[in-house]
Amino acid sequence: MSWYFYFSLKQLFPTQRRISFFSFAAIAGVAIGIAVLFIVMSVMNGFQFEIRRKIVEFQGDIQIGNGSVLPLSDELTQFLSSQTEIRSFMPYASGIVMLKFEDRPIFPIIQGVDWPKGDVIRSYVRRHLLCGDFELYDDDSIFISSHLADKLGIAVEDTVELYSPLALEELKEGNILLPRELRIAGIVKDPEGTASSLSILCSLKLMQELYGLGEAVHGYILHLQSKIDPIAYAAQLNSHLTEPYRASSWIENHQELLSALRLEKNMMFFVLLFVLIIAAFSFSCALVFNVVKKTREIGLLQALGATSHEIALCFCIQGFIIGLVGSVVGFLLGGGILAIRDLIMSAFTFCLSASHGSILMNPYTHLPVHYEIHDIVSIFLFANVICILAGLIPAWRASKISPAQALRLENGS
Repeated sequence: MSWYFYFSLKQLFPTQRRISFFSFAAIAGVAIGIAVLFIVMSVMNGFQFEIRRKIVEFQGDIQIGNGSVLPLSDELTQFLSSQTEIRSFMPYASGIVMLKFEDRPIFPIIQGVDWPKGDVIRSYVRRHLLCGDFELYDDDSIFISSHLADKLGIAVEDTVELYSPLALEELKEGNILLPRELRIAGIVKDPEGTASSLSILCSLKLMQELYGLGEAVHGYILHLQSKIDPIAYAAQLNSHLTEPYRASSWIENHQELLSALRLEKNMMFFVLLFVLIIAAFSFSCALVFNVVKKTREIGLLQALGATSHEIALCFCIQGFIIGLVGSVVGFLLGGGILAIRDLIMSAFTFCLSASHGSILMNPYTHLPVHYEIHDIVSIFLFANVICILAGLIPAWRASKISPAQALRLENGS
């Protein structure tokens, strides 16, 4: 072991004690900064992952359409069935309707799907069905989101009226089209923060009747096998498809949302990075004070043959060790907090409801978390680079000490 590396370790972890107060404070500051960054990035990744997962469940990895009405094609159906990369596909139609319940109107998004072929959406509805019976569903009933049900006070088995744009077209021609009365078959959990709030799910046949599509549809929803790149596969499909059919991935269809999510994540990372910078600045000041305190020792080392670069390296190594140990402790601390996040959120919700008598906001009792290696590596590298840079100031100060001046201080002259 090089002497300057041994000297750095002895400064941080003296023989008489397991760890000095300076080392403890410096490592704790870096660890807290790492833990905050790790927790926030992991939770934000969790919310983004949940939003993306729900988009894919409802709208597929790839959609085939051109923004207008398309005829059902047996040739296209046979082609899609022959593709091993496609797990399932189904025709769909979507739009906006006016839903009226007890003289209260609202304009939700409605999507009609071919339930026998929509195994992914069917599986989602079964998993997140808060109330109702999926087996009693028919073409005269619909599923609504929990957000929509809470907004209008709708319960299962209630009857609602649906007005479609077709009614307006009939009205222009002097005809009156009565609203479609539909039964609520079930209420589906609609997590906050998703783009699918205020939504209605119905059968494709019902949607075709509401919009007067006949046998036509708005497109096809494709769910791919795992690990298939939707962007690359959409381009591959377009090389085989002819007009009016065009394939587009969910990433292409939601560029603005994904850009906003990336911007939000990058801004949070940038802002929270200053927590690490503050911690590094604090122990950098402490190292400068340590240089002044140990001026005599530094002078003695130089008199014994240590170069200015080796003296500077001692304090850079201290910054590196603080960053390395702080990173490990920070990731362990952040992982431990995330492991009990549901317990923490439950306690927070209980305290909030106890202090206010009622919950004033819609609380999260479960925080989704998703870990990404890219974020962990980025946090680790940024933390260690910042800590090494923090050690440069005291390193420069130590390298400028004159051996003669230091030894005069040793003799008290």
